Amino acid sequence: MLELSIETEIITNAYMIILLRTLNLHEEELIQQLTARIISRQERNGAWKLFNDEESGNLS
Repeated sequence: MLELSIETEIITNAYMIILLRTLNLHEEELIQQLTARIISRQERNGAWKLFNDEESGNLS
């Protein structure tokens, strides 16, 4: 089982999920952790921010 602590931009977490799925790696616990982190970082307006001082989120 993979054990990772990814404290980076949300896009990196999303790419990791895509990679695991593409390679058909069954790392469901890790995918659930990454998913939970992505959801927890989403703003009320639906956006994600790279920096705390961004007003409207980031397109990437």
